[in-house]
Amino acid sequence: NDLEAELLVQKLRLQVSTLYINLLMYREILKIEEQSLKILQEQSAIAHTEYEIGSLRASDLIDIRINSTEYAMYIDETRIRIFESRYALANLMDLPVEELPPLNSVLNPDYRGIYPALLKSDSSLISLLTAEALGRSTELKSLEKQEIDLRQGLRESRTGWLPAVEAVGDLKFAGRDFPLNEPSFSLGLNLSFDTPLFPGTLSVNTGRSGRDERNRQLSADAGVLENPESLINPGIIRNRIQTMEMDIRMKRRELEYRTEILADRILQTARQCELEREKCLLEEEKLKVEEIQMSMGEITRLDYVESEIRLADSRRSLFESIAALFNAELELEYLCGRESGLYSEILLKNADNSSPGGEP
Repeated sequence: NDLEAELLVQKLRLQVSTLYINLLMYREILKIEEQSLKILQEQSAIAHTEYEIGSLRASDLIDIRINSTEYAMYIDETRIRIFESRYALANLMDLPVEELPPLNSVLNPDYRGIYPALLKSDSSLISLLTAEALGRSTELKSLEKQEIDLRQGLRESRTGWLPAVEAVGDLKFAGRDFPLNEPSFSLGLNLSFDTPLFPGTLSVNTGRSGRDERNRQLSADAGVLENPESLINPGIIRNRIQTMEMDIRMKRRELEYRTEILADRILQTARQCELEREKCLLEEEKLKVEEIQMSMGEITRLDYVESEIRLADSRRSLFESIAALFNAELELEYLCGRESGLYSEILLKNADNSSPGGEP
């Protein structure tokens, strides 16, 4: 029906949007990992030279090479995730992977969401969102419609014992010449009983033919146990109605719970994004200081490499948190039946239209 079709479309939109944002997230992570790997390889080459001249310990050189190898493994894992996301997105869009439209957008690294500020400034917003979820949920509407249909079926089963009444009449004029002067008529009443045990019909007819002929007719037809399931159907329908009422109550509680959980998740994830941004800035400042310290011999090259890895990891975590924040907001809007206005905030046009790893 229409509600089921609408529900399917809404779920499909949510899945496509989530996969699209995750795909853009993995592309950003791949860029970070490839840049970091390039730096690690450069540091590994310098470390090898320092080892040959005796200014670097062998264990430090090995650790730097291990870090480079591990990051190469991360890149392979990210490329696999990109391929899986592209395949899942193409499957939802019913397209071959190679025919996916070009992904000309990138994630906004400064995305802070729309709902965190609203939730902080308006304490009644959660109640409003919960009311919207209960009033607009297609899943809840579908369950309520099924309950209405079941109740209608129960009413019909209760009134099935009443007969269907049909009245018939017939009027004729006959004669040897015009004007016709021999009228005849008949009146009848047909009763149809669709009872479970003894369904049947009863017909009563009366009429007159010519001037003197009268007629009356009574006929009946009955079956035995032709529809015994009608005795069971009302009980089955009542049980289904009780089950449906329970499903509706559970769905309402689920909507209320999910709305509150998503609102809380949005606030927590937004806070995490801010902490990740702050951490990235501190890691960048620390890396600049350690670069000077390394040139002065105060720290080893391995210490510098490990700081470079921590900075890359922080940048990866930031994009993961941004995608998680957007997906939580998107799910909240899907739950409340709202039209999403989030895309213009999180998506930026990719200036060079290039993609890492040869992905379109």
